[in-house]
Amino acid sequence: MMIERKNTGFIILFCVCLSFLNGCGDKKNKKGTSTLISTPSCGPASIIFLKKNCSKMPDWLSEAITRNESVSIDTQGQVVWHDGTWQNGDWTNGVWEKGIWENGTWQDGNWQDGFWYGGTWKDGFWNNGTWQDGTWNKGFWYGGNWKDGNWMNGGWIGGAWENGVWEKGIWENGTWKDGTWKDGTWNKGFWYGGTWKDGTWMNGGWVGGAWENGVWEKGAWENGTWRGGTWKSGVWYDGTWWNGTWQDGFWYGGTWKGGTWEDGNWKGGTGRAVLGPTMFDGSNGSG
Repeated sequence: MMIERKNTGFIILFCVCLSFLNGCGDKKNKKGTSTLISTPSCGPASIIFLKKNCSKMPDWLSEAITRNESVSIDTQGQVVWHDGTWQNGDWTNGVWEKGIWENGTWQDGNWQDGFWYGGTWKDGFWNNGTWQDGTWNKGFWYGGNWKDGNWMNGGWIGGAWENGVWEKGIWENGTWKDGTWKDGTWNKGFWYGGTWKDGTWMNGGWVGGAWENGVWEKGAWENGTWRGGTWKSGVWYDGTWWNGTWQDGFWYGGTWKGGTWEDGNWKGGTGRAVLGPTMFDGSNGSG
């Protein structure tokens, strides 16, 4: 079923069945697959009429339709939002192909593309698009641009993060530009700036920013400030190390302010570290 607003007024074209006893239905094409049909012969109909006569029209959708929308119900009774503006309301489930989301609550579903400006995302799959602001509770993010907002939990598969607060979750891949990471697991990707509060860094490239605490398994550190935590392995190129435990890896440059050096390869830089019962003097490469 397709619902469209025409320039001449709010006219809704709805599907008819081969048998009118079924109310709102579909028609089989030559290939045997189900396709929804929309015909002007049905005439204009109100949302109230569709709610009473089309069992596939969910109440939450009919209450949310506002302007310039293109919506259909597929043969499995799933809502498909083709395009338009969602001003506010409670999205229960379905497929969002593209459009503008202004505000409201997304309960579950599959977001394919579009612009999200605010509201609460509770669960579902985000494939592409631009997120301007709002709260993400859980779900899977596969790609697109995150501008700002609060990430509470979920799986980030790929995409670009510009700013915001990450509470916890799993980061698989992508680029991080700025913001605050509070906890979670980072598997790979590139970190360009912001503040890392705590969590586990499995692998990836750190370009700049402030690390406060957590566990660094391995990866490449280009520059930035390390204030505490445990470094297990990897390559450090430049930056300032204030405190924490260095277990192993390669140190090529930067400034060591304090902490414990357990093992590894010091290739250059300045500073002094506690190495077991002795002092490691990084200023002249001696131990």
